Amino acid sequence: MIIKSMSRKVPSFDQLINYMDAGASSRTDNIYYNLYSRKPEGIYDEFMDNSQYLKRRKNGVYMYHEVISITRSQQISEKEQIEILRKVVYQYIQDRAKDNLVYGVLHDEKADNLHYHLLISSNHLESTKRHRLSKADFDKAKRNLELYVLECYPELEQKQLISKKRGAKAKGNTDSLSNKGREMQRRTGKTPQRDRVKANLERIFAAATSHAELIELLESERLKLYKRGKHWGVLDESTNRKHRFATLGLAEAFHELEKTLAQSQQAFSEETRAETRQAETKATSEDEVINPQNPDRNQPDEQQKKHSKPESSAKPENKAEGTKQSPAAEAEQASREAEMKDFRQKQAERKAKLQSKR
Repeated sequence: MIIKSMSRKVPSFDQLINYMDAGASSRTDNIYYNLYSRKPEGIYDEFMDNSQYLKRRKNGVYMYHEVISITRSQQISEKEQIEILRKVVYQYIQDRAKDNLVYGVLHDEKADNLHYHLLISSNHLESTKRHRLSKADFDKAKRNLELYVLECYPELEQKQLISKKRGAKAKGNTDSLSNKGREMQRRTGKTPQRDRVKANLERIFAAATSHAELIELLESERLKLYKRGKHWGVLDESTNRKHRFATLGLAEAFHELEKTLAQSQQAFSEETRAETRQAETKATSEDEVINPQNPDRNQPDEQQKKHSKPESSAKPENKAEGTKQSPAAEAEQASREAEMKDFRQKQAERKAKLQSKR
C-alpha cells in the first residue's frame, strides 16, 4: 500500500480535475465529499469559491493532490477490491481532511495496482485558515490507515511497508527506503540518491568501531563528513550533493555513534596508561633487587658517598705555573713599575717640602 501527497501553490483545480477524469475507469466509483456538484464544471466552481475565503499570502498552498494505491489481490475479484478500496479512502478522508472538500477518482489502468486520485482543498469548508498536517501527523495518518487495512481487510494481501518497524538494515535491504524510494525502485529498479546514501550510512554506522574506521568506511563509499553550524552531514562526492543527518533521519544515530566511539577511545587510553604504569613499576622493582656481587649499588646515598671519592678532592691545576711571558709583555710591565717608582718618589719629595714649611 502506498500513500503520496503533493501540494500546489496555485489554484489549478481545473487542470487536476481534467487529468483525474481523463484516466477514470468509471464515474460510478467517484468520491464526492462535502461537494454538491457531480459535473467537472460544478466541482471546479465549488473548489474555486471555497479558495476565495483563504487569506492571500506568498507561497500559500491552495490544494493537495494525493494518491492511495493498493496492489491487486489474487484472493478476491476486482469489483470486491474496488469496494474495499473505496471504504479505505473514506476512512483516510475522515482522518486526513474530514472538514475539507474532497474529489476522488479511481484509476485501474495499471496491471498490478488499483489507485484513487484525490483533490483536497487546503482549507476547511468556508474557512480562512489553511488546514495543514505536520510531517509527523501525516506519517501517523498513513501508518494508521495501513494498520487498519492489514487488520480489517487481510484478503487484500497488502504488505506492511509504512508502519513496519525499522531496525538495523543490511546492504541492499529495501526496508531502508522511503515510500517514494520504494515506489521508484518498484517501477524503475533504481534507488533514489538520498535513499542510497541513507542505506550506506546505516550500514557504516553499524560497522564502525573507531573514528578512523568510520572515516575509512565513508571514503570507501565516496562520502565525506562535514559540519555546518550544529548540523552534521555527508558530502556525496559522486554527485557533489550534501545530505544532513537530520534530513536523512540519522541525527540521533550519529550522536549515539559518536558517544560510543568516544567511550571506546577513553577506555583504550585508560588501558594504555595502566599498561605503561605497570611496566614502570616492574622496571623500578627490578632496579631495587640487591646484587650480592655489588652490595654498594642499593646502599643509601650517605653510604655510597663514603665508598666514592669526591670529584672536588683533586688539586686544581695551576695554569700560571711554568708559563713564560713574551718580551713585549715583560717590557710593558717594567715600564709600569718604573712609572710607579717615580710617582712615589715625587710624592715623598712634596711631602717633605710641606713639612719643612711648617
